[in-house]
Amino acid sequence: INVCKFFPSGLVVLSGGVDFKLKIWSAEDGSCALSLISHLYGVTDLCVVDRGRNLVSVGRDGSCKLIDVGESKILATLAKFESIINSCSIQ
Repeated sequence: INVCKFFPSGLVVLSGGVDFKLKIWSAEDGSCALSLISHLYGVTDLCVVDRGRNLVSVGRDGSCKLIDVGESKILATLAKFESIINSCSIQ
């Protein structure tokens, strides 16, 4: 695991790791509600957009992805660089 963040509700935890996956976990019982391969290499950081409907993830593959949590799919690749993206921030 490279990164973990709570959703705004505090009931759900989002993780990203070296296995290229984003995972959504219940903070109450530890069950994994979603596991989605989002990058070609490890996920380095994640941001919750608005109230958690969408996520932004960045990774060692140099890409920045927009993910729809409800649909469990990647909506778009927002950026693609030649080097690792280490962090992201949504203002």
